[in-house]
Amino acid sequence: MAADKKRIFYVLIEFPQLSQTYVTNEIATLLADGHEIFVAALNTPDTFVETAASYEVTKDFDRTVALIREFKPDVLHGHWLYTVPLLEKLSRKTGVPYTVRAHSFDITQTGPKAPAWKTLLRRARMLVQYRDTRPPDMAFVVSPFLKHDHCLGVLTFPYGRHKFIEAGLPEEKVHDCFPVVNIELFYDESPNGEDVMNVGACTPKKKMEDFIDLAVMVPERRFRLYPVGFQAPRILEYNNEKGGLVEFAPVFKPWEMAKEYKRHQWLVYTAEHNLHGDHVGWSMAVAEAQAAGVGVCFPNMREDLKQYIGEGAGYLYDKVEDIADIVRNPVPEDVRRKGFEQAKKSDIRIHKKILTDIWDKTA
Repeated sequence: MAADKKRIFYVLIEFPQLSQTYVTNEIATLLADGHEIFVAALNTPDTFVETAASYEVTKDFDRTVALIREFKPDVLHGHWLYTVPLLEKLSRKTGVPYTVRAHSFDITQTGPKAPAWKTLLRRARMLVQYRDTRPPDMAFVVSPFLKHDHCLGVLTFPYGRHKFIEAGLPEEKVHDCFPVVNIELFYDESPNGEDVMNVGACTPKKKMEDFIDLAVMVPERRFRLYPVGFQAPRILEYNNEKGGLVEFAPVFKPWEMAKEYKRHQWLVYTAEHNLHGDHVGWSMAVAEAQAAGVGVCFPNMREDLKQYIGEGAGYLYDKVEDIADIVRNPVPEDVRRKGFEQAKKSDIRIHKKILTDIWDKTA
C-alpha cells in the first residue's frame, strides 16, 4: 500500500443508510483511491443501501475498541458533531487521532425547537450533562473535545466556520468544505426533459404540500416527487385531495438518480419557513441537479444559501407563488451554465484533498 494511503476507521450513527449519500460518496471515493476502511455503526439503517465497505453494527464500547485495535487504523473519522464525544473517548482509549465532518442541522439547529441533537446523542449513548436546559449550539457543546490534540480537525460548511471559531477552536483546526457529492455521476450538459421535480424525506419540515400546490398553479408542466419514506402517505393523500397532479416516483438508489434528474427542467425544493430557517441545510440535491443541467429553486431560509446556490445559478424564493412563472419556462441558458460551474464546488473528487491533507498529519 502506498505511503499516502490510509487505514480509516469510521464511527457513524447508522450505516449503510440510503438517505446518507454524503457518507457513502465519501467512503466509495476513498476506497477507489486505495484507502482501507472499516465502519463501526451504532445502529442499523432504516433503509439499507449496498456498500463495498466492511462494517459492524455495535453499541458496545469495548467491542468497538477491539475492532479498532484489530484494524490498526491511522485515523478515526465520524460524520455529524453528535459522534464527537464518542470519537474523543475512543481516541483516548486507543491512541488513534480523529477527524469529524459536520453537516447542516448539527450546525444550524439551536434553541428550544431543536431536539435533534438530544435524540441523536441519546441514540448514540453519548449523553453529556449541561447546566442550561435550552439545547445549546452543538459547535459549543463539542468544542472542549475538539480542542484536544486527539482531534486533527473538523470539516464544516463555510457558514459554520464562525461557530467553531467563536467556541474557541484554533482556526487551523476548522476546514471549510462544500457538500460531499459524486458530481461525476450526475454531470451531463445534454438537453433536459420538461418536467418539475422535488426530492427528499417526507417530513413536516420539508413541507412538500407546497410542491403539490405549485403543481396546481402550473398545470401545463408535469410534476414528479421522489419521496424518501417517512410520511409519504400523508403527502400522497394531500396530492389526491388536490387532484392528483403530482406523480409519486418509486425509491431509486443514489446511482440511479442521474437519469431521473435528466427528465426534468426544474428542481423545486420545499421547506417549512420558520423564524430562523435552521432546519434546512445545504441539500445535496441542489448540486446534483445543477450538475445534471436542472434549474434550482430553493426556499429563501438563510443568507448563507446564496453561497451554496451560487450567484445567478438558481433562485431563492419566499413563497411558491413567486416561482410559478419561473418554472413555466425553460431554464435560462446563463443560469444553466452557471449551475454547472457551481456544482463543481461540491465535487468529492476535488475537495476530498481537504480531508486527506488533514490525515497526512498522522504520517
